[in-house]
Amino acid sequence: MVKAVQKEAFQKEVALLKAVESNQDRAAHILKTGAMEKISPIRRLDPFMDQGGILRDGDSIRHVDLSYNEKHPLILPKKGRITELVIRYNNTMNCHQGHSITHVGICSSGAWII
Repeated sequence: MVKAVQKEAFQKEVALLKAVESNQDRAAHILKTGAMEKISPIRRLDPFMDQGGILRDGDSIRHVDLSYNEKHPLILPKKGRITELVIRYNNTMNCHQGHSITHVGICSSGAWII
């Protein structure tokens, strides 16, 4: 479901990352960085696609002893049913303690909402 949501919300980014990943040289990285800056609301996250084809945050905290999902959370669009469900679930699990606690719960679960 996440892959489908990302493909719909981030069509250009997914296409660009697939093109770059098929050519793993330095010029491709420069192309990704330059092209991503012009088109994407997620450009500052340095997104990459994991082995399952899911967009993840590549610019997160890399050198901390955390799980892969916490270091590289999956990227969710600002609006959408899946995003809403993630927010509601974390809000409920944290006993409706407010925005900050819900945000921490979402990040801990391995998701990043732009």
